[in-house]
Amino acid sequence: MFALSAFLTSVMIIVLVDYAWYSLTRKHFYGVISGLKDRVGLPGLVSAYAALIAGLLFYATLPALAGGSVWYALVLGALYGVVVYGIHAGAGYALMRGVPLRVAVAEFAHGVILMSLACMFAYLVGSALV
Repeated sequence: MFALSAFLTSVMIIVLVDYAWYSLTRKHFYGVISGLKDRVGLPGLVSAYAALIAGLLFYATLPALAGGSVWYALVLGALYGVVVYGIHAGAGYALMRGVPLRVAVAEFAHGVILMSLACMFAYLVGSALV
């Protein structure tokens, strides 16, 4: 039960924070990148979020629950964010024409903070149910 609650908490935090982030930054911050779609492909979005959140749960949240510390959850979430968003931002910067370094750095920082917060909140919900 706590794993499902932690997963759903992660979904809620990640979707809400990402929606806010992209809503506020899409036009002015990401507008410099040519070729961005105006509409998001829902199947790709759902599969990417499912994989991202399953990885967060498996590699960060559940080990943090076993470790018994909210600080451990923050650190594991941040480390997971470093790996996932390091690949995401680095590959985007290296492979896509027109991606400025500032966008790649902001994406990386956003991801590390987001994964850390999502893991922390999932830990808090999960530990309250254990």
